[in-house]
Amino acid sequence: DCSGDHVTYTNLLAEVEDREMDHNECKEKFINYIALKRCTEVRNQLLRFLRKYGKVKALGTIDSNQRSKAIRRCVTAGFFSNVAKLA
Repeated sequence: DCSGDHVTYTNLLAEVEDREMDHNECKEKFINYIALKRCTEVRNQLLRFLRKYGKVKALGTIDSNQRSKAIRRCVTAGFFSNVAKLA
């Protein structure tokens, strides 16, 4: 299953990485331009941090199914730790 908000956001960021979206294009697609720019800045900052400490060499080396599975695993792991705190 390649659907879900987190996967959609990741796919959107991958598209923005390939080509820049302008304000009008974001408006046509109902995307908040300022939020997208901020998200891109945070993503680039995290990527620089991971590269600096040797955890990530490059992104985009996996196919969309593997990426979807990895995202769902991360989200599920986060849910588990939050549920454990509530119990």
